Amino acid sequence: MIAKVETASAVFRVLGQLAKMDIVLVLLCGPPAVGKSTLAKDILTKLSGQCGKTSVLPVHAYHIEYDRLIPVIQPLQWKSQRDSVARAIVDVCQFLKVSSSDNSSVSTCALSPLALKIMEETDTAVTHAVTHLSDTGRERLSVVFLLDDNFYYRSMRYDIYKLAADLQARFGEVFVSTASTETALARNVMRSTSVTESTITRMLREFEMPNSADKFFEKNFTSIISPWSVEDLTDIVQFIEGLWRDPPVRINRHERDCIERETTLAREVTKKSVLHQADCILRKRVSEKCNVINGAKGENNAKLIAFANSCRKSILKSLEKSELDYFALHMCELEDFLVQSFNKAHEQF
Repeated sequence: MIAKVETASAVFRVLGQLAKMDIVLVLLCGPPAVGKSTLAKDILTKLSGQCGKTSVLPVHAYHIEYDRLIPVIQPLQWKSQRDSVARAIVDVCQFLKVSSSDNSSVSTCALSPLALKIMEETDTAVTHAVTHLSDTGRERLSVVFLLDDNFYYRSMRYDIYKLAADLQARFGEVFVSTASTETALARNVMRSTSVTESTITRMLREFEMPNSADKFFEKNFTSIISPWSVEDLTDIVQFIEGLWRDPPVRINRHERDCIERETTLAREVTKKSVLHQADCILRKRVSEKCNVINGAKGENNAKLIAFANSCRKSILKSLEKSELDYFALHMCELEDFLVQSFNKAHEQF
């Protein structure tokens, strides 16, 4: 993989002499099993086929597949894991920009493992783009990141919008859906990374839809329904091409303050909801444990009951300091997590 990245570095040094590099971030959002990864692959194929033929020239569209980059989710560190993907995108952009400058010597050592994963297939695609660039004499090329995940909360999408502003990149959203819940459930069964049926139905019911009318950061928005036609796919590619003609994202202080206040309030509501559910689950577990303890009629019953309740309080206190967005989306996993945590804590007595 290192060899591939170093090849890409050499190629981008050539690009730096020929053209200006623009960055485009495109969110492919929607509930699980609606076809986001399939759409990303179709877009890659379509862009590759159009290389050198359109009014603007894509260098390469990186498929940022969160399921692949974060194969094992740590529920209490879920947001941190997602943030690490954003940092990897920054690493890749910085690497490409430095690599495209004259007389630069760039080492891959500073790249994170996630950034290296993202760049695995760079060299072939970029070399292909250089050939067309040289042949056509075009002076503009783009690096496109297709971010493939549910982006269930509007705050998740805003985080990527802020990333686009930091990178001076363009930004757009594509909402992917299916014709029916049954279609998504059937697709989910066939996936290697399937989720529970309740998670899909919950997301389909409560997904925070992009709102281009009221949210300034969602003005560049379109949608597609799976299965799509060739014409539908063409429309999506044309939407992406339109983003290249937009100015880079900029956020003024008023806009940033307003949306961040809204995001903070929404996350507080979500956290309170999860903590309430967690408290109910733990109280039920303590009650069950107390019934077992009282049935045994032992000398230490009072201490055991007190310890069981202290375990409940300790777990809740730990949750209050943790990221709970994951459990808000996967409520069915919350009980299993809490029961395991409770049993583990109780075993220490």
